[in-house]
Amino acid sequence: MRRTRALPVIKPALAPQSAINVTPLVDVVLVLLIIFMVIMPVLDKNFRVHLPQPTPVATERELPAQILVRVDAAGRFHVNERPVLDEAYETALGRLLAERAPAERVVFVSAEPDAGYARLIAAFEGARHAGADKLALHSEGPVR
Repeated sequence: MRRTRALPVIKPALAPQSAINVTPLVDVVLVLLIIFMVIMPVLDKNFRVHLPQPTPVATERELPAQILVRVDAAGRFHVNERPVLDEAYETALGRLLAERAPAERVVFVSAEPDAGYARLIAAFEGARHAGADKLALHSEGPVR
């Protein structure tokens, strides 16, 4: 009988590692940290800041008086607390707006809680026809 020779045992290769070798990364980061620590005190800490020049702000006397249209519970219009008839509403408001520059033609409309929605819309439409460029709803109730 013939003897067979035993074959050498081959070990399987190790599986590839998925872990990152952080040693070179830590070395680079430490060197950068040391460089920045040495350079920072040397840098010029005086840098120029360009501040904006102050602009004059309008005072209360420079602001025009606001135009407030109030609709009361009965549906009547009041322009700056003066009662106005429906027929004269646009005319009275137009006279006040004609005195102002186009950028200052702002009308605030306020309505009491019991005022009808249709009357509020009529106040806005009348102000627009009278020449108001901007309309605003004064939501905190009527100003007294």
